[in-house]
Amino acid sequence: MNKPMSQSRRALGLRAYLNLALAVTVVIFALAGAFTYAQVESRIRADVEEHLDSLAANFAGDTIATWLEQKRSLARALAAYPAMREMQVEEAQRIINATYAAAPADYNNIGFFDATGLMVADIAGAAGKGNLMKGNPWGQEVYDGRRTQSPELLSSVNNRPIFVLYERVLDDSGAVVGVVGVGTNLNAIGERLEEREFGQTGEAVLVNSQGLVLNGLRHKPDSILTLDLSKDRLTQLALSGQAGIVEVSDYRGVPVVAAY
Repeated sequence: MNKPMSQSRRALGLRAYLNLALAVTVVIFALAGAFTYAQVESRIRADVEEHLDSLAANFAGDTIATWLEQKRSLARALAAYPAMREMQVEEAQRIINATYAAAPADYNNIGFFDATGLMVADIAGAAGKGNLMKGNPWGQEVYDGRRTQSPELLSSVNNRPIFVLYERVLDDSGAVVGVVGVGTNLNAIGERLEEREFGQTGEAVLVNSQGLVLNGLRHKPDSILTLDLSKDRLTQLALSGQAGIVEVSDYRGVPVVAAY
């Protein structure tokens, strides 16, 4: 009678040992899996943050800076023409028309104003004549050299969002005799950034100093100058002059890792 009992105890002991071994193995694999996942997750996050950091610091910034510098360079070149400096309006008109005809599509218009702010040459790419100083509260700042760019606005001709870069025209004595204005198409900024291929989910959001969006967004293409992100945490961080990476909710309320 003792023999079967002994065998039964041995069987139970073996089963308990196997169960314990299995449990320990499962725990080991679980811990190893968790550790491996943590490593992978950490590596992925590091890669994402490195990519975002380089994107914020280089790609997007360089794209916009290069685009703006092209427009400023054209304004400076036009302002340096003798016809502009000597207020030869007919010749200035010819130069403006030829320049606009040869310019890329992201140039909205080109205008020429005299020392009083009056547009003295028909604006290329638009219509009508106005007065830069009388029609705009910030016009005098352009002539004083305190402003080189208009606020963002909608073109009265094609309803495209634009702003204008200004360059003062100086005569030989250094006196301000006029201003050249080069209008830009803000849609072009978004198009340049889209060329950078931000992946299937990522995108760049550009805002002005008031927090209004300046480019069409993937999930809200009509966002230009209509979507106000001034209260958005990411916008506030960017407008404060800081730079970094943070986990936030985007303009749709979706959690994202973003660079600013």
